[in-house]
Amino acid sequence: MEQITFQVDEKALAPIRGLVIGANFEETKAALDKKLESYKTLVVTETGVSDAKADLAHIRKIKSKLDEARIAVKKAYTEPLAVFEAKCRELTDICTVCIENIDGQVKRFENEQKQKKISALSAFFEDNAKSLDGLLDFESIRNPRWENKTYSIEDAQKDILREIGIASAAIGAIAALHSEFETELLATYRNTRDLAAVMQKNEHLTEIKKINERRKQEAENRNAEKERQEAEYIAQFTEKRVQEVRAETAASVIPAAETASEAPLHVIDFRVWVNDGQMASLRDFLKSNNIRYGRVPLG
Repeated sequence: MEQITFQVDEKALAPIRGLVIGANFEETKAALDKKLESYKTLVVTETGVSDAKADLAHIRKIKSKLDEARIAVKKAYTEPLAVFEAKCRELTDICTVCIENIDGQVKRFENEQKQKKISALSAFFEDNAKSLDGLLDFESIRNPRWENKTYSIEDAQKDILREIGIASAAIGAIAALHSEFETELLATYRNTRDLAAVMQKNEHLTEIKKINERRKQEAENRNAEKERQEAEYIAQFTEKRVQEVRAETAASVIPAAETASEAPLHVIDFRVWVNDGQMASLRDFLKSNNIRYGRVPLG
């Protein structure tokens, strides 16, 4: 590209740099100091309010005149500068249009190159991480430095292989635990890539299981003891009630001679578990059917 040089006329600047805008600064300052000094500490009384208002208006008028003079001089002084700046902006605008055009295309090209590089590295990762069964993904190890031109694709591939090796070793360590929680442990590693966190989770899950099993066994033991006690109580209560019934009905048992019939009699020994109402019903049934009953000898 042909060199373009923009030069400012230094001779034109020389008078500006040496320009001194004159005014009676010292005379005015002396007059203000003399006439306005007392107003710096003036105390306004109720009777002096009107005079104070008049003096205030006079001082504001002086200040306004000074500001008007400053603005007028500034405008005259900056008019040449405003014209110069406008012409410079016209030139820089031409450059800006070209810069934006070229810069946009360069950035698009660089982004395309970055995407191609990342796509190649992603494919390299997939080819070398098949044994990990999806427990490590490319985005989780992606390094922003890989996009830099100065970072070679070979170095990036070494980084990928190192990460795959670390993950493979971690997965092997998890498998070596032979933990029944292996599925949960692998999921934890996939999410955290932190082997120490995986080991802690395994200990935590194992301890929880032990606690649950202990609680379950304790509950089973309590239930078994409760059932044993209930069965023992029922047996004792039934035996007691049977003896009471036998005593109550001993006098009403029909003699064998009176109940004998031509049909042969069968002797059946059995045990029943009944409550009070059921026991009464059983007794009534036996009586109403003239069924002989009695105590079963022990032994």
